[in-house]
Amino acid sequence: HGVKKNNQAEEKLASLEKELHQLQYDKSGAEAICFGVSEEAATVVKQEYKANIAMIAWSKQINSTLCKFSGVAIGAFEGNTFVVNTNEISFRLKFGNKNYKLVDVQITGGEVKKYGLNDEVDMIKLIKDEGVRRNDPSFVLRELRCFSQGYIALMKELSDLKSKYPLTRVNNEIVVTLPEGIVVTLFVDNDYPRSSPRLLTLDGFNGWKQRDMERVKARCADEIEKETLKTIKDTLSFVSGAISL
Repeated sequence: HGVKKNNQAEEKLASLEKELHQLQYDKSGAEAICFGVSEEAATVVKQEYKANIAMIAWSKQINSTLCKFSGVAIGAFEGNTFVVNTNEISFRLKFGNKNYKLVDVQITGGEVKKYGLNDEVDMIKLIKDEGVRRNDPSFVLRELRCFSQGYIALMKELSDLKSKYPLTRVNNEIVVTLPEGIVVTLFVDNDYPRSSPRLLTLDGFNGWKQRDMERVKARCADEIEKETLKTIKDTLSFVSGAISL
């Protein structure tokens, strides 16, 4: 139902734009005549205007197609700001009034909002500050989008794991209690899941000896070195399997 309404709104907007272009087209010829231009020359002015409108429409269509391919859409300018929309994150870029340099970035929406990602998150602050320092909107887009993709993937993975194990997260540390009586503490970097989780500690209870924990931890380190354990889920599954051997 919402899609249908959006389509109707877009069709109405396109119709109004067409009417506006026609009025401006007629106006361009009338203005030419008012300034003493011959009717023949006025016709040329109108034709040039019509060609310019066609070029603008074509460029809009190309821009729309590129947005669909890239997953990035640029909103209209509002004063010295405009919004960049992606599936993962949306943000507003603000530029200086005189020098047009990037002066601020503000998170406005996107899927990340569901997971509490906002302007106060340390990594977001770092990306924004560095983008402003560099005066580089493309850096802001690339880094915010990349970080958002990883953050969303992490939140979805943790949500799935919480339905299976007792799990807590404190900043970049993930603590999971396995049914076998093992407490696994992992560290994930800010670029997770591009980088693998690191196993910090294994603590056993219900009769587990420390040497058993050290043996399993060493095996995990070997697998992480081989890059076979790429996710938290992979690592937990490996620990569960290793302690049963």
